[in-house]
Amino acid sequence: MEQIFTDISKTGPKIQFNTGNIVNGSEEFNKVLPDVDGTLDTDWNLTMWGTPPSGIFDPAVPTINDIDYRSPMLGIPRYTWATNVYDQNNYPVTSRFSVYGQKGDYTYEISNTGGHLHDIQLQTFDASWKNKIYTFDKPIIFNVSERLTAKGTNFGISYQVSNSITANFNSPKSPYYNSQLPSFGIFIQIPLFDSRGEQSIYTTVYPNHNGGIYNPSSLSYRSIKGSSKLLQDSDISVPPLYLSEETEQLHNIQINFNAALWRAIQQIVRGIDTNTTQNYLNLKNWSLGMYYGEIEASTSGTANLSEDISHPTFYMTHLKTLIQRSLPQSKLLMMEIISTKIILIQ
Repeated sequence: MEQIFTDISKTGPKIQFNTGNIVNGSEEFNKVLPDVDGTLDTDWNLTMWGTPPSGIFDPAVPTINDIDYRSPMLGIPRYTWATNVYDQNNYPVTSRFSVYGQKGDYTYEISNTGGHLHDIQLQTFDASWKNKIYTFDKPIIFNVSERLTAKGTNFGISYQVSNSITANFNSPKSPYYNSQLPSFGIFIQIPLFDSRGEQSIYTTVYPNHNGGIYNPSSLSYRSIKGSSKLLQDSDISVPPLYLSEETEQLHNIQINFNAALWRAIQQIVRGIDTNTTQNYLNLKNWSLGMYYGEIEASTSGTANLSEDISHPTFYMTHLKTLIQRSLPQSKLLMMEIISTKIILIQ
């Protein structure tokens, strides 16, 4: 079993913060690093979108031991970045990133209020930056401990929390790269919370597939299973994380992103000729991109929603290979799919 990204709860909060700007088509990051303990973790970053420029964090100036954000379970945060501004419609937009715990065992809390598509994301850089390609023909399993808390009940249009990844098809860096095939990335979102209640499976597919959004799960605790016997035990739905009291423990979540990707591929191959379909069905052609632990607030909400994240880890196992077979679309198969589960840590 191979760990893909570092465990940021062990390495610490010295990570890059974004500036809120896009330069030459890429996200821009602040050259100034946080004045915190530890060495730079180059796998992770803190990203904000939909925030007025004055609301973007200055990484150089965290507040130390801010008792205003004391948690009955987590204690006093070692470091906190917080801003409180107003958008162009005079709605409050608050953002916060707090680091609890101690060296080797940090818990991160992202928190926001209001704004329009106001996102705070504790995320990784693309896995290909590690000079190695992690393809989905081997199981890729994600484990994390998370908890949601809220102050207030006015969520406006919506607040959403999810664990998400990007998956890259035919990456130019891949040893399986084929210049005759297109290269594109898709966004796979596994929801944990939606203030509107039940969130159904949905897909947004663009003509060239690039940037398509696939939500292969739903907030209800029900399985999404295939018709074939080999898929009967597959389950990529995640039970919803209901809002917790501040005294409650974090919950352990495990997600099989191979199963989530497979659901997305089934959407992509609809209506495509057989020859092209087989390329999409070959999981060696798909590789892991970025991970996002995120909160997104839509318009006019005044409630404050917080997500605690601890020990997010990705593992690839080399013991068994995922197998695809060339069969009619109604009988697409994938083997060795592991169920997603949620366990309360005692």
